[in-house]
Amino acid sequence: MNSSLNNPISIGNINGISPTSEWLKKYNINLTMQNNQCSNCNIHGMCPMCAGWNYKSEGAVNIRNTNICWIYRAGVLISSYYWNKMYIQNNINKRIPVLLNKEIALQIIPENELKLLMQLAK
Repeated sequence: MNSSLNNPISIGNINGISPTSEWLKKYNINLTMQNNQCSNCNIHGMCPMCAGWNYKSEGAVNIRNTNICWIYRAGVLISSYYWNKMYIQNNINKRIPVLLNKEIALQIIPENELKLLMQLAK
């Protein structure tokens, strides 16, 4: 596995990260850093990403490591449930939608719980 110590990549300087067009072109970086799994997920734009871990685990900063996907998706469901319950209990006329596709959500929670989440989001 490559290490940044063996093959250093400069992504900025002391003033911060500098993703200029020349830098992006030099390292062939796509800022969305999507792979096939990400392009089929409707919350990919919200996912946290660590360029350092991508480089360590995948050998390149522009290849997204997907080890975090399922826990992040579960967190999205939990957030929808929590905030919608809080809004209802406090009579706040606001709702957080269930952002996951039904097929993905059903791999995490049973259908009756998904229906409850959808009802709370209305």
